[in-house]
Formats: sequence, structure tokens, C-alpha cells
Amino acid sequence: MIDKNKEKIERALSLMQEAYERLDAHEPARARKIGKTLLSMGFSGAYEILSLCYLQEGKPEESIKIIKDGLKKMPLAWALWRHLGNVYCDQEQFLLAHESYEKALACSGVNPDSINFESALAFYRERRYPQALDSLEKLSVDAASSSAPLKASVLNALLRHEEVIDLCSSYCKLSPDLMEAQGLSRENISSLLTEMALAQQALSRPKEALELLLEAIIWGSDAYTLSKLREMRKLLSSEAKQFRLTVSGRWNEPLRDGEEIPAFFRVFQVVADSPDEALEYAKEFEIPQIAESLQIEECIDQKAVPDVLKGVYEVWGHIFFPKE
Repeated sequence: MIDKNKEKIERALSLMQEAYERLDAHEPARARKIGKTLLSMGFSGAYEILSLCYLQEGKPEESIKIIKDGLKKMPLAWALWRHLGNVYCDQEQFLLAHESYEKALACSGVNPDSINFESALAFYRERRYPQALDSLEKLSVDAASSSAPLKASVLNALLRHEEVIDLCSSYCKLSPDLMEAQGLSRENISSLLTEMALAQQALSRPKEALELLLEAIIWGSDAYTLSKLREMRKLLSSEAKQFRLTVSGRWNEPLRDGEEIPAFFRVFQVVADSPDEALEYAKEFEIPQIAESLQIEECIDQKAVPDVLKGVYEVWGHIFFPKE
């Protein structure tokens, strides 16, 4: 019996992973089929998958309804209460979100770090910064690293900029191995550097702020960081155009032991005066050893944008291929 239960759980977890992959690929219909299979197995995660399908289809009311149906049958499933709170938060129904998180915390077997983090995020989104900080202070030591970017954002909102610098510096000075050991992703480091840059800017240190943002985009390049970099530079030009720039370059090391160093393509959406200037912006996203290898493969002039700040607006990941 134990072996059969273990096998059932392992299959359910595998199906959950497959459903998430289908959702990541924006295939809610295929994810829904998996959700229905999980439902027939009596697995609580089925309701979360079905709820996410509705959300991806732009049907938040149906998403909430299916989660509530699940909670009627499984009222002690803390993960469903968490998910319900997250949906309410996305709909800016913050009171209902916090009520859901409180019910999750009351369930046995709950992961309190998960709930306290979501609660902090909800408080931050509704601009209740002291309450957000209180929720973050409840996190365990193990969860502190991954939540550091949110804590930095909260401290910046509370105008506690020197604390932001101290917090972010403590993580950004770590070696890559220690960063990984503490669960910090490249995106986490980029966010910490961005928040530290905003703190330096608030303290009237523009040079330090710009240097930190330029370091941040090498680690990660989300829309928020890109917008802050453009806003900090405030570069306008009557000659500016929007380009879709494709560059090629050579990586600085093999991706795996025993392999050749690969080449890559990367695509940027850039506002610049010329293709050459667009290339210079693209180089800022790579470490020097890689940046010097970049060259233009294609640069499509899309339209004139004289009233738009110059800089990068979107950047895609590296597409690797063998170097001939």
C-alpha cells in the first residue's frame, strides 16, 4: 500500500510539473487536460492548475470559483488558500487576499515562509510598507536570501536608503558559489543591484547609481531595471529611431566541460541614433570579454521616435550555436 501511494504521489507531482510547463508555453487547453487527470486522482494541486488555466484565459472569476470549489472539499489544503490569496492579490482585492493567507497559516503542515512572503508582497503592492516589512521579518534565515530583493524594495519605499545599501551589498559581495548556495538567482542579484542603485540615486550619488544599474543589466534585464536605466540617463535625440537589433558574439568559456566555446545570437529592441550606437547599448549587457566580440548581424529600422528616451527596451536571451 505504501509503495502504491508513493507511486501515485510521484505521478501526480510529475503531472503537475508537466502542467506548469504547458502553462509556461501558454497552452492552457493542454494544461487543463492534465488538471482534470489530477482531479480524478484526488490531488489538491488539480484545482490550482485549473485555476491558472482560467487566469491565463483572462477569466479571474472562474479562477476564484474553481479554487473555492477545491477548498470546500479540502479546507485544510494550505497551498490552495495561498493560491486563492495570490489570485485576490492580483485582482487588487487585498483584504480577501490577507484573509486567505491567514487561513493558510492556520492549516497543519503549512510552509509559513511561503505564506509570509506572499503576505509581504501583497502589503507592498497596496503600499502598506511597514506591514510588508513586518511580514518579511517573520521569515526564517533560510528564506531571507530569496526575499532580499523584496525587502530592499520595501526599505527604499520607507526611505531607509542606507539600510538598502547595506542589505544589498552583503549579498552582492558574495562569490558566485555562495550566491548559489543561498538560493540567489541571477535575477535576484540584478534586482538587488537595481534597488541599491535607486538608494544611491535617492542619496544624490548619481555616478554610483549609474554604475550599479550597468552592473545589474549584466546579471538580468527585466523591464523595471531597463526603465530605470533609461530614466536615469534621460537621453533624448531628434535623430532617434527604434531598431530591432540582432547581434552575434563569442561566449567566454565552454558551456560544458570538454566542449568548444560557443558563439551566440542575441536580439535587442533599442532606441538609438544609429545601428552603431544601438550596438554600443547592446555591449553594456555583456561582460567585457564577451562585449568586445559583438557584431551586428541584422538591424531593422522600424520607425523614428524623437520623443522617446534612448536605450534598450527589451532584450532576449542568448541563442547558442557551435562556433565554426
